[in-house]
Amino acid sequence: MGSLLFNLSFIPRNRLEHVLSVSTHVFISSPQVEQSSSNDRIIIFASAEQLQILENCEQLLVDGTFKLTPSIFYQLYAMHVVYRNTVLPVVFALLPNKTQQTYRRLIDKLSEICPSWSPKFIMMDFEHASINVFSDKFVTTTNSSITQGLGFKTNYEQDPVFAHHVNQIAALAFLQPNDVSQSFDDLYNLLPQMLHPLLDYFEDTYVGRNRTLGRAKPMFELEFWNMHQRTTDRLMRTNNSAEAWHRRLSSIMQCQHPTLWSFINNLKNEEHYIHCQLIKLNCGEKVEPNKKYLNYSARLRHLIMHPLPSILQQLEGLAHNL
Repeated sequence: MGSLLFNLSFIPRNRLEHVLSVSTHVFISSPQVEQSSSNDRIIIFASAEQLQILENCEQLLVDGTFKLTPSIFYQLYAMHVVYRNTVLPVVFALLPNKTQQTYRRLIDKLSEICPSWSPKFIMMDFEHASINVFSDKFVTTTNSSITQGLGFKTNYEQDPVFAHHVNQIAALAFLQPNDVSQSFDDLYNLLPQMLHPLLDYFEDTYVGRNRTLGRAKPMFELEFWNMHQRTTDRLMRTNNSAEAWHRRLSSIMQCQHPTLWSFINNLKNEEHYIHCQLIKLNCGEKVEPNKKYLNYSARLRHLIMHPLPSILQQLEGLAHNL
């Protein structure tokens, strides 16, 4: 295992400054530093071991975080894979922004390094730029975007009846795709009027507003957020694992927006941790998922495989398990 060389007394003020001098063999397989003359360079970190796992993965979860990013970059973009029934981070990229062009450069570089990389399932945040790039690159891949918070956080946390109503809205993601449109209308007529602004937002964003000739195109197509088939196939359906990793990395960094050198040193330690996890998994050690999560998942799948008589009853049952 080699070393990463840098001048600790010099903290780069922007991405134009030459920040890294990389030895031939480093802890992260020669980090890919774009020698761009513009201020849009990116840095990709991944060990040879992690790249091999990325190249062979079937399920991929991508997620960005901002607070842990060195101030001269915009975001830390991480890629997690399902390996031996365990979610592990394998690629870390410091990005200057979140434009479609930047995501395309990142994916193209990784495809150059891992020519056989072709995941079957990808889960990501609702973000047009990243969705477009992954959809263009992996045309035979199923993409599923994560159903994020619908607002009203305080009401949701303090009012169990309100929380259940919101869960009924979220439960639309677990219906058969062909049932979603009519079920949304039924739910709109059923839920209290105070939830109508929330339902209007959901309709515009995920279902599409009703028009004379049918529904308008929503911001995010149904195929990106529907969880019915993924739950049936026992595939990853939430970003809980990525969020848990963010919390872990945050505790390691111990501050927001660390210097680039501090960030890299902590990432070196994280690479060692990932390597140890891989050794355990390859030796047959089983990582037990959270029991509560397993129980909820089992009940969700049972409801999907054996639905209740009416759609509204089905939404009610699903909501109890979200």
